[in-house]
Amino acid sequence: QINEELTAGLGINTPFGLSKEYRKDSFAQFVGYYSCLSLVQINPTIAYKINDKVSVGFGLDFDYVPGLEMKSQFDVGAANGLTPGGFIADAEVDVDGSGWGYNAGVLAEISDNQRVGVSYRSGIDLDLDGDYKIKNIPAALGVGSTIATTSHATLRLPAMIKAGYAVDVNEKLTLEFDMDWLEWSRFENTDISLDGLPNISGPRNWDNSYI
Repeated sequence: QINEELTAGLGINTPFGLSKEYRKDSFAQFVGYYSCLSLVQINPTIAYKINDKVSVGFGLDFDYVPGLEMKSQFDVGAANGLTPGGFIADAEVDVDGSGWGYNAGVLAEISDNQRVGVSYRSGIDLDLDGDYKIKNIPAALGVGSTIATTSHATLRLPAMIKAGYAVDVNEKLTLEFDMDWLEWSRFENTDISLDGLPNISGPRNWDNSYI
């Protein structure tokens, strides 16, 4: 609490964390049968009380990814002009990185026991760098068992709009209703740039969603 009108704060949380795994021979064989995302968001904020009824806030979002790991299978034979499906290897991506965004919100008291709030959190483009490996390459190809290079990817996290209504039933009980809109349509592709190898593009084409 800086003064009667101004407050500063710091939030540390995990807004997104995702892990999935399918069988190697499933539909996700060449797209990505395994992925694991770890993410930490650091959010310094300030809030200003305009009057007894209305307050506004603004913050910065620093998203840090200590690790994004993806595994798929790679058709080495097809990549070298041979019959597809004849020479299959394992591909792994292991990257980390960060990105910046911002958020803003307003909170209004509509009566002594009722409040409404609306907030916006921007989309964030995470710049990720790390390693890409193709492992367990069939010996018949004569290129060695492993190929390793550096990789770069951009992961686009969604913008979010949140709206909420809260009512104090009594001194011990508050009921709240929230609705979130997430701009997942930003997640169109998983594009990976490789040093010395053809780039990888995996279409996602996600739709916006509601919570």
